[in-house]
Amino acid sequence: VESVLREAVSVKDFGAVGDGTTDDLAAIHSAIATGAAEVFFPEGTYRISSQIEASSAGQRLVGVGAKTILKPLDAGYVSTSVIRQTSTDCTIEKIRVEGNSANTTLCLGINSFNTVLDCEVNDTSSYGIAANDRSNVLIQGCMVTNVQAGYGIWCQNISAGAALSRI
Repeated sequence: VESVLREAVSVKDFGAVGDGTTDDLAAIHSAIATGAAEVFFPEGTYRISSQIEASSAGQRLVGVGAKTILKPLDAGYVSTSVIRQTSTDCTIEKIRVEGNSANTTLCLGINSFNTVLDCEVNDTSSYGIAANDRSNVLIQGCMVTNVQAGYGIWCQNISAGAALSRI
């Protein structure tokens, strides 16, 4: 059982509801904290009261596309980002991130040696996906809509290996 847990876990196994009203942040953090290679988000709208950090090296946060939504809990949500990659070799894949244009300045923050694949980002005040002062970044097949001011995808001072594909 322990070796299977290291391979893949579902946020629902840790209590996430994905019903569009419940704060699923603690369950999501618990799933990520296992260090499993893959953290799966089944179809649903996962509301969060604070930023999610992808903090385990080599970990993938994977959804089922537009039917997996991460969204701030309420209009008062104030955070730099909805998801922030704080480790290396992390992947965020097939997840839709709904910001809060009044208070969310960044939906996806990317660290060095990280990947964002086939994600959708909507409704942010400044940036949809951002990589600043990073290296070896891949952003592929992503769509960003409804950015109030700033940039949909912002890459600045990328020292090596930046790739944007099918944007």
